[in-house]
Amino acid sequence: MREFDGEKFAKEITEAGYPIESINDLMNIGPDEQYLTPIILKYLTEIDDGHYKGALARAMTVKGYKGVAPVLIEEFKKETKGLNKWTIGNALCVIQDESVLDDMIELVKDKKYGTARQMIADGLGAYKTDEVKETLISLLDDKDVYGHALCGLGRLKDESTRKYIEQFLDCDRTWIRNEAKKIIKRLDKQKEKEEAKRLKELEKQREKEESKRLKELEKQKKKEESQKA
Repeated sequence: MREFDGEKFAKEITEAGYPIESINDLMNIGPDEQYLTPIILKYLTEIDDGHYKGALARAMTVKGYKGVAPVLIEEFKKETKGLNKWTIGNALCVIQDESVLDDMIELVKDKKYGTARQMIADGLGAYKTDEVKETLISLLDDKDVYGHALCGLGRLKDESTRKYIEQFLDCDRTWIRNEAKKIIKRLDKQKEKEEAKRLKELEKQREKEESKRLKELEKQKKKEESQKA
C-alpha cells in the first residue's frame, strides 16, 4: 500500500484524455468517462488513505459503470482508517450492478457496518426480487437503516408491502413519515392505474364478445333467409 500521489494521478487521468488538475475535477464525470475507471480503481485499491479512497469512490458514483461494484464491495469490507463507508454504499446504490446483488444483501444484513449500510438498503429497491423484498422488510426493525430500508421498499412498487409501509405513517421522524406518505400515495396511484387498465381490458373483451355474437346472429339470419328462399 502507498500514499496517494495527487500529481501522478492527475497526470495519468489527463494523459488518458480527461484533463484535470486535482481529484476534485473528477466529481462530475459521467457515463462517457467510464474509460477512466481502470486508473481510478488502480489508485483506489493501492492507497491506504481513507479520505482519498472515499473521493475516488465518489468519482465513480455513476449509474451503469461496469467492473466497479465488485471492487467497491471488497473496499467496503476492509478496515481502512478515515474511510467513510457510507460513500461506497452510496456508489453501490447508484451504479446498480446486479452482479453484486448477493454481496449487497450480505453487507446490508451485517449490523457491524452500522449506518454505512443506509444507501445499500435504499439501492436494493432497484432489484425487484423476493429476497430483496424480504431483506428490506427485515431491516425495518434495524435502527441504523430502517428509514432507508423503507425507501428501498418504496422503489419496489409492490402492493404487498403496503402494510409494512403504513406502520411508518405516524413515525416520530418527519422525513420518514413523509416518505411513507409518498410511497402510499404512489401505491394508490398505481392501484388506480391497474384497476383502470383491468376495466379497459374487460370492456374490450365484452365488445369483442358482442361483436362475435352479432356476427353469429347475422350469419344465422342469412342462413334462415336462404332456407326460406
